[in-house]
Amino acid sequence: TALGMHILIGFVIFFILEKLFHEIGATDSHSHSTSDTKSRADDHDDHDMEARKYAVTVLSVCADASHNFTDGLTIAASFLFSFRMGLIQTFSILLHEIPHEIGDYAILIENGVSIRNAMGIQFLTAIACLLGTVVGFLLEGNEQIGTQWIIPFTAGGFIYISCVQVLPTLVERKYGKLQSLCHVVFFGLGIAMMVFVGYVEENAEHWM
Repeated sequence: TALGMHILIGFVIFFILEKLFHEIGATDSHSHSTSDTKSRADDHDDHDMEARKYAVTVLSVCADASHNFTDGLTIAASFLFSFRMGLIQTFSILLHEIPHEIGDYAILIENGVSIRNAMGIQFLTAIACLLGTVVGFLLEGNEQIGTQWIIPFTAGGFIYISCVQVLPTLVERKYGKLQSLCHVVFFGLGIAMMVFVGYVEENAEHWM
């Protein structure tokens, strides 16, 4: 029950944050528009779209940084348990981070971020993992205080981003049959990889 509530809270907070960032982006867009009334009317939809892209981009970066921070906490806790456990957990995190970071990169590119800036943003959010690892070692076994609410909160944020940005894009756009098939196949592969990572994490202690 508590887990579900934390996920729901994350979902709702990201909804509120998107509204806030959308208004910030809309204000910034209108401040750069022309004074011609007709031109403003014609560009209204473009400004609204830019504001939405700005909001989704900021939310994606925040969620990615929070997720990487919890990964760092997990890595620290695993190495505090044993060196071998730390290696296993690090490997499992690496497995799920590859498709995850590719997805975050795609979201940034989709929302108008340049390739160079997207790579820079991904590098900066990765630093949160190092910060989480340091904090985890400082907590020395008390890292669950953070992970019990940070992980489900972040999960709620990612669910929100998927619902408002990723899935609508895949459904609304007209893709060819081959590309649509690829979407389904890779969607299934992503689920299979998460199941495998979950299995590795749950049974890691038995491999010690």
